[in-house]
Amino acid sequence: RPGIDCGDHPPITPMCSATEIDIGGGDSWRLYDLVARHFIASVSPDSTHVTTKISFECGGESLTASGKRPLSPGFTAVLHQAAVQSTLVPALNKGDEVAFADIEINQGETTPPPYLSESLLIEKMEKNGIGTDASIPTHINNICVRRYCNHPDTSRQMVPTGLGIVLCQGYKLIDKDLVLPTVRSSIESSINDIAQGKVSKQTVMRRSLAGFKEKFQNFVSSIDKMDALFEASFTSAENAAKIFTRCGKTMRYLKLIQSRPPKLYNPLTEEIYQMPLGGQVKQYKALTCPMIRDDGKLCNFELTLYALSGKSFPLCPNCYCNPPAGMKAAEDQRTVVTTCPMDDTHPIISRLTVCDCPESEGVLMVDPVGGPNWKLVSTRSPLIAQFPPGINKLTVLPEVDENGCHLIEIDFNKNGNLKGKDGSLKHVGSLSDPFVEGLVEYKHGRERGQVGRRGGRRGRGRRGRGRGARGKVDLKMTFYGF
Repeated sequence: RPGIDCGDHPPITPMCSATEIDIGGGDSWRLYDLVARHFIASVSPDSTHVTTKISFECGGESLTASGKRPLSPGFTAVLHQAAVQSTLVPALNKGDEVAFADIEINQGETTPPPYLSESLLIEKMEKNGIGTDASIPTHINNICVRRYCNHPDTSRQMVPTGLGIVLCQGYKLIDKDLVLPTVRSSIESSINDIAQGKVSKQTVMRRSLAGFKEKFQNFVSSIDKMDALFEASFTSAENAAKIFTRCGKTMRYLKLIQSRPPKLYNPLTEEIYQMPLGGQVKQYKALTCPMIRDDGKLCNFELTLYALSGKSFPLCPNCYCNPPAGMKAAEDQRTVVTTCPMDDTHPIISRLTVCDCPESEGVLMVDPVGGPNWKLVSTRSPLIAQFPPGINKLTVLPEVDENGCHLIEIDFNKNGNLKGKDGSLKHVGSLSDPFVEGLVEYKHGRERGQVGRRGGRRGRGRRGRGRGARGKVDLKMTFYGF
C-alpha cells in the first residue's frame, strides 16, 4: 500500500530466519511470525483474481450477483488472511433468462455509523496531515487523558464524552477552525517546510503566533457562548441524571437525580417524581406497576426498590407521588421515611403480604429482594422475620389459614442441609404452623423509635415502662391468638 516515509523510524523487519524453538514459542513466536510474513509479503508479487459481475432485470428492478476466482495467489501465499476466497457464479450469456429459486422480504432498520476505531482515527489523522507515526499515539492519548473521549479496551473505539462533545460544539459555535483539522494540518505542513529549508523558523513562528493571537482574542470576546453551552449541558436536570426506569405514560426512560431527596426526571415531559428521603432508591427487575389509576388506566410505571436498615420495599414512582384515591399521600420532602413508602393496600404490597404485623398497624410482607436470605419485613415497624439459609424460594399463596394468615410455599435447596417434613424439598404452611414457626427468627432492624404499641411512656427520657422486661418476651409467641 502507498504511504509516506516520515523518517522518524525505519520499518520493522526480521533480521534472521528462525524457528519456533529458536524464538521460544508463545507470544514471541506469534509476533515474529507476523513480522516475518508481512515482510515477505511486501516483497512478493501481486495477488490476481478475476471478478465476474452479472446484472439482472426483474419487474423494473435491477439486481446484481458477483463472484471471484483466484488466478495467482501472489503475496497471499504467505499472508493467508489476505487471500481472496473463491465465489463461483453460473456461466450465463447476455439475454439468458433464469428462474428465481426463492423470494423473501427482509425487514430491517437503519443504524447510525459506529464510533471511529483507533485504527480508523489514525488513518484519518494521516490523511489530514495531523501528526507523524511517532506523535499520533501521543495526540490520541492526550484526548483520552483529558476525558474528551473514552477508549474501552473491549471495543477499541473512540467514544466521545459529554465534555468532548460540548467543547466541539462550543468551538464550532465560536470558530470552526478550532475544530476542523485545517489549523493543525497547516502547522504540521509548515514544520515540514522548515525541515526541507523552504521557509525559516522565524517566519513560521511569526505567522503562527499572529494567527493564534487573532483566534484567541475572538474566542475571549465570544466566551459567553461557551459558558451558555456548558450551563445548558451540565447543570440541567436532564443531563445531571442517569437513566434509571421507564415512565408508564410516555414509555421513555426516567433519569435519577442524586439529590436530597432523590428525584426521577422525565426529559420529555419535564415531570419530576420526588422519591422518599432516608433510604436508597434502586432498580428492581424491570417489573411494572399493576395499579389501575382513578382514570381507569393502568399505571405501568417501572417499579423501584426503597432499601433501608436491612430491608427493602417495592416503590412505584407515580403512585407514591400521585397516590390513587383512598391511599396515603407522600411524605414531606424533609421527612425521613423509615417505613414502607407505599400504602399497605397497594397491589405491589398486597401481593407480597403474609399477615398483619403484631407490633404495628402495618403488615408483614416478603422482602422483595428475595434470596438467599429470605425474610418477612413489617411495613410500619422494625420487626423482621428471618428465615435460615438453604431456601431457594418463598412464595405467598392466595389461600389463608383460620387466622387469616396467608399460606407460604417454601422451596428448599436440594443440596442444603435444611429440608421440609420427612425430608421433602417443599413445605406449605402459615406462620402459625409449628414447622414454619420453628424456622423463623424474629428480630428488629436498626431503625430508631417505638417498636411495639404496648406500654406507656413517661419521664424525661421517654423510656417505656416495659423496656427492661422486653428481653424476656418470646417474639415468636406474638403470633398466637392472632
